Amino acid sequence: MPRTGGVYSPPAGTKGVSGTTIQSSPYNTFIDDLTADANAARPITAGGTGATSASAARAALGLGTAATQNTGTSGATVPLLNGANTWSTKQTFPAIDIVGTTPTLAFTDTDTGADSFVSASNSSGSVVISADANNEVSSSQIFFVIDGTTTGTLSTNGTFSLTGSTPILSLTDTDTNADCIVTASGATGSLGISADVNNEAANSQIIFAVDGATKATIDAAGALTSLGEIQITSASPILRFTDTDTNADSHITASSSTGSLGISADVNNESSGSLISFSVDGVTRATIDNQGDLNVGTWASNGATIGWTYDVSAGIVRSSQSTASSAFHYAFYNTNTLVGGISTSGTATTYAVSSDYRRKPVVEPLTGFWERINATKPRRFQWDSGQWDTGFIAHEFAAAYPAAVSGEKDAVDDDGNPVYQLMQASTSQVMADILAALKDINERLKTIEEAAA
Repeated sequence: MPRTGGVYSPPAGTKGVSGTTIQSSPYNTFIDDLTADANAARPITAGGTGATSASAARAALGLGTAATQNTGTSGATVPLLNGANTWSTKQTFPAIDIVGTTPTLAFTDTDTGADSFVSASNSSGSVVISADANNEVSSSQIFFVIDGTTTGTLSTNGTFSLTGSTPILSLTDTDTNADCIVTASGATGSLGISADVNNEAANSQIIFAVDGATKATIDAAGALTSLGEIQITSASPILRFTDTDTNADSHITASSSTGSLGISADVNNESSGSLISFSVDGVTRATIDNQGDLNVGTWASNGATIGWTYDVSAGIVRSSQSTASSAFHYAFYNTNTLVGGISTSGTATTYAVSSDYRRKPVVEPLTGFWERINATKPRRFQWDSGQWDTGFIAHEFAAAYPAAVSGEKDAVDDDGNPVYQLMQASTSQVMADILAALKDINERLKTIEEAAA
């Protein structure tokens, strides 16, 4: 008798009646029916599998291949969720939710034993990405890959690298909506740092800070302000400035081979009247103009201001004092402090040497002046230029007045070139002898006149 809805019912007429004889035919039919039902696949509704084979039973029960595998943590087993599992081949998960106080997704490279993981902290709300947590491999990196292409890396020394034809690191201030970017150009090899690209905020700046302290800034007008040193290091470092109004380029350069420093104004001669200006406290203290003239202070031909200038074209040094009273233009010092100078007063110029009595603790009458004067040899001579002149020969004059001559007779430098002697015949020693001789002559004439009278 077929089952109806999985429920077995005996054939009709098989039930016995009390007090009657059981007929063999209906009884045998009932037994055969039970035998056939017992040997047939038991339906699922009757607690069976609805199939006569294991594979058919799994199919009837809706079981997949997992029904034929053992549980375990590695190999060809069904993984247990309450333990750590090892996957021998690549696995694909459409989504993974890891829940815990510090949920962690860990990866182990079986070739190197390097452990990497992604973890989250519920207490701080932070996410940690760690590559080679136990430092099993040198030069480990975290890679950022988009569309199969590496667009960024984070190396073991903390260097974050962006890779692309024009890589951009973009930063947005959600309070002001100001966008700031760092870009690199592969075509030009240039690096760009832009603050407030769309001019969303007032008074934007690029700030350079070290140890939490601002060291330099670049404001919206392009002014660079440094709170310390600015160091530029290369074989020939250059600090360049361009005036966008005139397109004039100026720069400061250094040469490692010569150890020299170069300051150049208007390199390509774009502007007329260019100069190099040195200012202190907002006041110009010195300049070098486009003729090469060096000006310190403010020289004035009428003496209205104090200054000094070297006129390159004329080869003249000019100095001005803003007074008609006595004032130094040049003062000369050595280890004995002030020893001489050049001063002006009214319409006169004085070339002075130190002569203060406080520097002369011992004073006595001058003697031997006639011997020294007579030891001099006034000469008429011809210069090596062909010009005739009168005066003295330095080494001859030194025999009488050594302090009036500098240098040595027949001296040469390291290359064998002559080092010529210099002299000044109007030194205070020479003038003192001349005046003493005049006084002596005057006394003798006076004696002669008195005797004649």
